[in-house]
Amino acid sequence: MKRPILLTPSRLVFAAVLASLSTAHAHHAEAMSGKPFLQGLSMPLHGLDHLLSALAVGLVAAQVGGRLRFWFPLLFSILLLAGGCLNLCGVSLPELAVPAAAIAVGAVIYYGKKGTISLAALGVVLIAVVNGQALLVKPFLMSSPLFFLGCLFSGLMVCLVGFISGTVLNLNAKQSVARLTGAALALAAALLALVPEWNDSVIRLIEGAR
Repeated sequence: MKRPILLTPSRLVFAAVLASLSTAHAHHAEAMSGKPFLQGLSMPLHGLDHLLSALAVGLVAAQVGGRLRFWFPLLFSILLLAGGCLNLCGVSLPELAVPAAAIAVGAVIYYGKKGTISLAALGVVLIAVVNGQALLVKPFLMSSPLFFLGCLFSGLMVCLVGFISGTVLNLNAKQSVARLTGAALALAAALLALVPEWNDSVIRLIEGAR
Protein backbone atom coordinates (compact mmCIF):
# COMPACT_ATOMS: atom_id res chain seq x y z
CA MET A 1 0.00 0.00 0.00
CA LYS A 2 1.44 3.35 -1.04
CA ARG A 3 1.76 6.07 1.55
CA PRO A 4 -0.16 9.25 0.63
CA ILE A 5 2.00 12.15 -0.50
CA LEU A 6 0.99 15.16 1.59
CA LEU A 7 3.17 17.75 -0.14
CA THR A 8 3.06 17.52 -3.92
CA PRO A 9 4.38 20.17 -6.35
CA SER A 10 0.82 21.08 -7.36
CA ARG A 11 -0.16 21.68 -3.76
CA LEU A 12 2.93 23.81 -3.24
CA VAL A 13 2.02 25.93 -6.25
CA PHE A 14 -1.51 26.30 -4.86
CA ALA A 15 -0.13 27.39 -1.49
CA ALA A 16 2.16 29.91 -3.14
CA VAL A 17 -0.75 31.35 -5.13
CA LEU A 18 -2.80 31.69 -1.96
CA ALA A 19 0.16 33.39 -0.31
CA SER A 20 0.29 35.93 -3.10
CA LEU A 21 -3.26 37.04 -2.26
CA SER A 22 -2.21 38.40 1.13
CA THR A 23 -1.44 42.03 1.78
CA ALA A 24 2.24 42.79 2.32
CA HIS A 25 3.27 44.98 5.21
CA ALA A 26 6.50 45.84 6.97
CA HIS A 27 7.21 44.76 10.52
CA HIS A 28 8.90 47.60 12.36
CA ALA A 29 8.38 48.70 15.96
CA GLU A 30 8.21 52.47 16.05
CA ALA A 31 9.09 52.41 19.75
CA MET A 32 12.58 51.17 18.79
CA SER A 33 13.16 53.62 15.94
CA GLY A 34 15.80 55.51 17.94
CA LYS A 35 17.68 52.31 18.83
CA PRO A 36 18.97 50.88 15.53
CA PHE A 37 20.95 47.94 16.95
CA LEU A 38 18.08 46.87 19.20
CA GLN A 39 15.61 47.15 16.34
CA GLY A 40 17.89 45.14 14.08
CA LEU A 41 18.44 42.55 16.80
CA SER A 42 14.71 42.19 17.38
CA MET A 43 13.81 41.86 13.69
CA PRO A 44 12.91 38.13 13.84
CA LEU A 45 10.20 39.02 16.38
CA HIS A 46 8.79 41.74 14.12
CA GLY A 47 7.72 39.18 11.52
CA LEU A 48 7.15 35.51 12.23
CA ASP A 49 7.51 34.82 8.50
CA HIS A 50 11.07 36.18 8.69
CA LEU A 51 11.72 34.06 11.78
CA LEU A 52 10.41 30.97 10.02
CA SER A 53 12.45 31.54 6.85
CA ALA A 54 15.70 32.09 8.77
CA LEU A 55 14.96 28.92 10.72
CA ALA A 56 14.49 27.14 7.39
CA VAL A 57 18.04 28.08 6.33
CA GLY A 58 19.46 26.34 9.38
CA LEU A 59 17.25 23.28 8.89
CA VAL A 60 18.23 22.80 5.26
CA ALA A 61 21.92 23.36 6.11
CA ALA A 62 21.70 20.52 8.63
CA GLN A 63 20.00 18.31 6.06
CA VAL A 64 22.54 18.73 3.24
CA GLY A 65 25.47 18.35 5.66
CA GLY A 66 29.13 18.41 4.62
CA ARG A 67 30.86 21.73 4.04
CA LEU A 68 27.62 23.27 2.82
CA ARG A 69 26.31 23.30 6.37
CA PHE A 70 28.77 26.17 6.98
CA TRP A 71 28.41 27.85 3.57
CA PHE A 72 24.64 28.17 3.67
CA PRO A 73 24.52 30.43 6.77
CA LEU A 74 27.43 32.47 5.34
CA LEU A 75 25.60 32.84 2.03
CA PHE A 76 22.49 33.87 3.94
CA SER A 77 24.33 36.55 5.93
CA ILE A 78 25.98 38.09 2.86
CA LEU A 79 22.87 38.12 0.69
CA LEU A 80 20.73 39.43 3.55
CA LEU A 81 22.64 42.71 3.29
CA ALA A 82 22.72 42.50 -0.51
CA GLY A 83 18.92 42.33 -0.54
CA GLY A 84 18.75 45.52 1.49
CA CYS A 85 21.11 47.28 -0.91
CA LEU A 86 18.99 46.16 -3.87
CA ASN A 87 15.98 47.67 -2.17
CA LEU A 88 17.84 50.96 -1.89
CA CYS A 89 18.38 50.85 -5.65
CA GLY A 90 14.67 50.38 -6.28
CA VAL A 91 14.84 46.65 -7.01
CA SER A 92 12.50 44.90 -4.62
CA LEU A 93 10.15 41.96 -4.25
CA PRO A 94 6.80 42.00 -2.43
CA GLU A 95 6.65 40.93 1.20
CA LEU A 96 4.73 37.79 0.21
CA ALA A 97 8.01 36.50 -1.27
CA VAL A 98 9.22 35.83 2.30
CA PRO A 99 6.69 33.06 3.12
CA ALA A 100 6.84 31.85 -0.50
CA ALA A 101 10.59 31.29 -0.09
CA ALA A 102 10.00 29.42 3.17
CA ILE A 103 7.43 27.21 1.40
CA ALA A 104 10.01 26.42 -1.30
CA VAL A 105 12.66 25.44 1.25
CA GLY A 106 10.07 23.38 3.12
CA ALA A 107 9.57 21.45 -0.13
CA VAL A 108 13.33 20.91 -0.47
CA ILE A 109 13.47 19.49 3.07
CA TYR A 110 10.39 17.35 2.40
CA TYR A 111 11.78 15.68 -0.72
CA GLY A 112 15.08 14.87 0.93
CA LYS A 113 18.82 15.24 0.41
CA LYS A 114 19.31 13.47 -2.93
CA GLY A 115 19.38 15.81 -5.88
CA THR A 116 18.25 18.82 -3.84
CA ILE A 117 21.53 20.59 -3.06
CA SER A 118 21.22 23.05 -5.94
CA LEU A 119 17.55 23.66 -5.08
CA ALA A 120 18.48 24.14 -1.43
CA ALA A 121 21.13 26.72 -2.39
CA LEU A 122 18.60 28.52 -4.58
CA GLY A 123 16.13 28.53 -1.70
CA VAL A 124 18.72 30.01 0.67
CA VAL A 125 19.54 32.74 -1.89
CA LEU A 126 15.86 33.58 -2.29
CA ILE A 127 15.24 33.66 1.47
CA ALA A 128 18.26 35.89 2.10
CA VAL A 129 17.42 38.40 -0.63
CA VAL A 130 13.72 38.73 0.20
CA ASN A 131 14.43 38.95 3.92
CA GLY A 132 17.00 41.68 3.35
CA GLN A 133 14.55 43.63 1.22
CA ALA A 134 11.63 43.19 3.58
CA LEU A 135 13.60 44.11 6.70
CA LEU A 136 15.39 47.17 5.35
CA VAL A 137 12.54 49.34 4.20
CA LYS A 138 13.19 52.65 5.93
CA PRO A 139 15.98 54.81 4.49
CA PHE A 140 17.05 56.24 7.84
CA LEU A 141 17.54 52.76 9.24
CA MET A 142 19.72 51.73 6.30
CA SER A 143 22.14 54.56 7.09
CA SER A 144 23.02 52.90 10.38
CA PRO A 145 25.61 50.11 10.39
CA LEU A 146 24.31 49.16 13.84
CA PHE A 147 20.97 48.19 12.33
CA PHE A 148 22.72 46.03 9.71
CA LEU A 149 24.75 44.32 12.43
CA GLY A 150 21.69 43.73 14.59
CA CYS A 151 19.77 42.12 11.71
CA LEU A 152 22.76 40.03 10.72
CA PHE A 153 23.44 38.75 14.24
CA SER A 154 19.82 37.89 15.00
CA GLY A 155 19.39 36.20 11.61
CA LEU A 156 22.45 34.03 12.17
CA MET A 157 21.27 33.11 15.67
CA VAL A 158 17.94 31.92 14.27
CA CYS A 159 19.83 29.97 11.58
CA LEU A 160 21.89 28.36 14.34
CA VAL A 161 18.74 27.30 16.19
CA GLY A 162 17.45 25.75 12.95
CA PHE A 163 20.77 23.99 12.34
CA ILE A 164 20.88 22.54 15.86
CA SER A 165 17.26 21.41 15.55
CA GLY A 166 17.93 19.81 12.16
CA THR A 167 21.00 18.03 13.53
CA VAL A 168 19.12 16.71 16.55
CA LEU A 169 16.28 15.54 14.32
CA ASN A 170 18.86 13.93 11.98
CA LEU A 171 17.14 15.30 8.89
CA ASN A 172 19.85 14.05 6.52
CA ALA A 173 19.20 10.42 7.47
CA LYS A 174 15.58 10.12 8.57
CA GLN A 175 13.32 10.64 5.57
CA SER A 176 10.10 10.39 7.58
CA VAL A 177 11.25 13.14 9.94
CA ALA A 178 12.41 15.28 7.01
CA ARG A 179 9.00 14.92 5.35
CA LEU A 180 7.18 15.92 8.51
CA THR A 181 9.52 18.87 9.12
CA GLY A 182 9.33 20.11 5.55
CA ALA A 183 5.55 19.84 5.44
CA ALA A 184 5.19 21.65 8.79
CA LEU A 185 7.52 24.43 7.63
CA ALA A 186 5.70 24.95 4.31
CA LEU A 187 2.23 24.86 5.86
CA ALA A 188 3.21 27.27 8.65
CA ALA A 189 4.65 29.72 6.10
CA ALA A 190 1.47 29.49 3.98
CA LEU A 191 -0.67 30.11 7.06
CA LEU A 192 1.33 33.21 7.99
CA ALA A 193 0.93 34.50 4.43
CA LEU A 194 -2.82 33.97 4.52
CA VAL A 195 -3.20 35.61 7.94
CA PRO A 196 -0.61 38.44 7.78
CA GLU A 197 -1.79 40.04 11.04
CA TRP A 198 -0.25 37.08 12.88
CA ASN A 199 3.20 38.04 11.64
CA ASP A 200 3.73 40.85 14.12
CA SER A 201 1.73 39.31 16.97
CA VAL A 202 4.83 38.75 19.13
CA ILE A 203 6.12 42.31 18.85
CA ARG A 204 2.61 43.64 19.54
CA LEU A 205 2.47 41.62 22.74
CA ILE A 206 5.88 42.95 23.79
CA GLU A 207 4.93 46.55 23.07
CA GLY A 208 1.57 46.09 24.79
CA ALA A 209 3.35 44.97 27.96
CA ARG A 210 5.48 48.13 28.04
